[in-house]
Amino acid sequence: MSAKTMSAKIRAFNSNCKTPARRYPTEHSVVNRRGEQSFSSSSVPSGPPKGPLGATLLVLSCAVALLVLTGCGVPPNTGNGGAGGGPVGGQPPGGGGIITSQWPEDDESVQGVVMHTQPLSTSQCLLNPNGAFAVTQTTAFLATTWAQHSATFWALDPNDAQLCQSGQAFQGVLLAQRGQAGLLPLSLSPGTYYLAIQDMGNSSNAGGVEIDVSGGPSGRTYVGPPFATVTGSFNPGGWRTMAFTIQANTAVWLDGGNSGGLMYMMTPSQAQAFQSTYAAGYFGGTINFINDASNNPNYCGFNGSSTADAPEDCDLTSHLVPGSYVLVYINNTSSEQWLTAWGLVYQ
Repeated sequence: MSAKTMSAKIRAFNSNCKTPARRYPTEHSVVNRRGEQSFSSSSVPSGPPKGPLGATLLVLSCAVALLVLTGCGVPPNTGNGGAGGGPVGGQPPGGGGIITSQWPEDDESVQGVVMHTQPLSTSQCLLNPNGAFAVTQTTAFLATTWAQHSATFWALDPNDAQLCQSGQAFQGVLLAQRGQAGLLPLSLSPGTYYLAIQDMGNSSNAGGVEIDVSGGPSGRTYVGPPFATVTGSFNPGGWRTMAFTIQANTAVWLDGGNSGGLMYMMTPSQAQAFQSTYAAGYFGGTINFINDASNNPNYCGFNGSSTADAPEDCDLTSHLVPGSYVLVYINNTSSEQWLTAWGLVYQ
């Protein structure tokens, strides 16, 4: 896994040293009911999730790194394009630094580019509607990908982006194993790129991708993930709990995305009650959750504030005081959905 270099996050780390007297923010409940009555049978996933699991970015394995750069024993990084997803053109955004982008991420501005969850038609090659980005020197990234059904994720130069859209053969940098989603460390050489998602023959699909520059805040030590990385598919009504603890004087960051569904932040007791009440699946009912330390319920795409992309790029130390928490994903839709969720702890 990686950390994201950004002064705001370092400031959040420092400000967290002073713990507010209140242990938990204001608790809330919301009644979330859906009109659909045609849900398929629910599934509460168990066992290891599908998709590649990310390792820490402190060590980039040769096998994974070479997969991006040379293929590493797999088919070459080429493909055949699909139906178009909008014109290719325009200039890459301005600005200096390792990566230039005019689109800051959700919680803060970081060194990275995101393509929020987008619908895809059959075999469509869809480019990031935000346009291209420029890398000014060879840079290590972590790619986070998610898709409702099988898709391939790419970083493409402008020429190959056009070829992908027009259904012709092209070359590019894979951002995930073909047909899968999850986490993948990689390197990009200097150049101009488009993020792209290519559907693999599904009747419909939805997915997103984010790449972030590797590396942690100066002077800080990577401790490990707050919870095991989740990459998997969830049936309607399915849910997943991810328990973690924020220790004093640490920084906890979450990231990821989903193709559909909702994410809530709960106390352990709220999560236990949710699990007991909806053991057979969630198909409507009351959901209890907590606000952040500023009494804001809609942080990081949580608590019903977003139907996709959560947990986004979330610096929890700027939202929650030290304590125990549970992140809960719920597929409240009538279709199968995908979740990629991971995190980092630094001290």
